[in-house]
Amino acid sequence: MSGKNQHWGSTLDDFLHEEGLYEAAKVEAATRVIKLDASCLIPNNDTIEAMKAARRVELITAGKPDALLEKLNTED
Repeated sequence: MSGKNQHWGSTLDDFLHEEGLYEAAKVEAATRVIKLDASCLIPNNDTIEAMKAARRVELITAGKPDALLEKLNTED
């Protein structure tokens, strides 16, 4: 055996090359990655205010974890 698994066929890259679609698929994939929604990386107003409070060293106590989780879950 030549080191290649006999049960494997061609790869997707091989197929796209054979069909002449490799470059177009590569461009489309790159475009989709660039267009990913980055809104999850942008902090909302509550997060911004919490960050500002942390910089001012304003600590907020949340109490016991169970109480905090209960409060967070009831605000949905």
